[in-house]
Amino acid sequence: MVSLPNPPSDTETKCKDSNLAKSIIIYYPEWKYYNYPPRNLPFNKLTHINYAFGEIDPTNYSLKYDSTKFLELIETARSRNKNVKIIMSVGGWTGSRYFSVMSSNPANRSKFISSVKSMLESTGADGIDIDWEHPGVPGAFYDSFDAQNDTYNLLKLMQELREAIGKSKIISTAVTFNLFVVNYQPLQDLSKFAEILDYINLMCYDFNGSWSNIISHQSSLYPTGGNDSGFSVEGAVKNWMNAKFPSNKIVIGIPSYGISWISSTSNNNGLLQIPSNSFPKGDEEDVMNAESGRYSGIWKYKNLRKQILQSSFKDATGDWIRVWDSKSSVPYLYNKVSRQFITYDDPESVKIKADYVIERNLGGMMMWEIEEDTKDGELISTVYDNFIGLT
Repeated sequence: MVSLPNPPSDTETKCKDSNLAKSIIIYYPEWKYYNYPPRNLPFNKLTHINYAFGEIDPTNYSLKYDSTKFLELIETARSRNKNVKIIMSVGGWTGSRYFSVMSSNPANRSKFISSVKSMLESTGADGIDIDWEHPGVPGAFYDSFDAQNDTYNLLKLMQELREAIGKSKIISTAVTFNLFVVNYQPLQDLSKFAEILDYINLMCYDFNGSWSNIISHQSSLYPTGGNDSGFSVEGAVKNWMNAKFPSNKIVIGIPSYGISWISSTSNNNGLLQIPSNSFPKGDEEDVMNAESGRYSGIWKYKNLRKQILQSSFKDATGDWIRVWDSKSSVPYLYNKVSRQFITYDDPESVKIKADYVIERNLGGMMMWEIEEDTKDGELISTVYDNFIGLT
């Protein structure tokens, strides 16, 4: 078994205090700032807000971020709900390209950690979320990576961060279904990470998408079966728990958007069918990519409610039908004329997932991302209503 270095002695393993027994975390993208300013956030229904994203400056490996936007978020939060934690999330799918080089030697790590500590002290933020989404494997731009050492270096970075910022600040990380890897092999003992981290944000979405060979759910609670990817929320949670990560430090993520395909056949209302070669237009905000000549096929949940599920989240209009998959505990939409299939979460599936969090003693729920929910916060309110009153 691969061995990992011991954490520093001041590691904090206890979850930070909040006004709810379970965490309710949302990602707040800085590029949505003008369309969805901080004052619109449902502060009274949240425990943590992850500001997405800060980045690593490749010239000196320090943290860089838009201080004006971040400070406005903090100031607004402090005036609306003094208990909500404001976290700087660093990286993201396209912003992780410099993690490998930064974490590869002590000098670079020291520069980054010093800048993080300075940010926390100057802004009063409550912690940092390391969103390195692909340590040990190539990322969005086939970035520099080190299959042998990235995961070791990530642990060193977290250990040194904890030593520098102390016990009172939060350190979290965003992770996928797959465990951290060394030479492409998953580590089966992640207890040293668990000793450092307050929790992980387990991204339980994008299990299937336009890249998949079979049409299926993007965020199924339980396995769908057939020939899809085989991923599920339950499978992801078991994967991390089997690697010695405690259940109460696992926060499961839900999507606030839908992913769509055109099915090549009308069988089974598109589910588990082969997708056509067409790339469907998503919601009214979906714009064709000039370079690829394709639409994204993405539907924000608020636009699903506006364009398809107008009267209620269970009633589709026109040629659309809403189908509930009792095996996977998620809905999907299917257009009987165009054969467009949309996989997404709604209040029914979110409530079942919230119940699952309670039953399995998980740490809470996270949503990517808040602007795509309805104006009255239909999805995040479902999470809150399930968690309020728990002790």
